[in-house]
Amino acid sequence: MINYEWQPIETAPKDGTRIIVNDPKRTTKSYKTKVLVVFWHKEKNEWVSTMSNDWFFKPTHWVNLPEPPQ
Repeated sequence: MINYEWQPIETAPKDGTRIIVNDPKRTTKSYKTKVLVVFWHKEKNEWVSTMSNDWFFKPTHWVNLPEPPQ
């Protein structure tokens, strides 16, 4: 069963799985969203966004992506 509860970022999978992360401090003029879809990039040793080229975020929590509609 997939867990859809927010978890501490330290428990997030680092195997390339795409997840949703939350960065409560992420607000700028051009970026108002505080959630991003990301995956762990082993070579860069950092979270990489699949929706933005913005690298300036520090996620604190994560949750699994929901299943897509049928």
